[in-house]
Amino acid sequence: MSEEQNENTIGPQDATDKASEDLMDILHGLTANTLIAKLKTGKASAQEINAAIKFLKDNNIQAEPSSSKVLQELQHAAKVAAANVPVEALPFPTSNQG
Repeated sequence: MSEEQNENTIGPQDATDKASEDLMDILHGLTANTLIAKLKTGKASAQEINAAIKFLKDNNIQAEPSSSKVLQELQHAAKVAAANVPVEALPFPTSNQG
């Protein structure tokens, strides 16, 4: 068999690769659905929330606050919380503290 024919022939390794890809797609979907279900309960642990954040980051999922009311509210809440933190509570010296 020539090299060209060999490259165009689907062999057992190709089938295994396709099966592995299909399994990874299923696992990816199940992981996403499991994380979503846990977050929707409102009872996700910090570890589960971190796993969801890492899952999004690892899959290059990003969102712009301008496109989501929930993200806009979260952004506003973070700004309010940051504004209410006294400078003395920060874990690093300020320019006034030398």
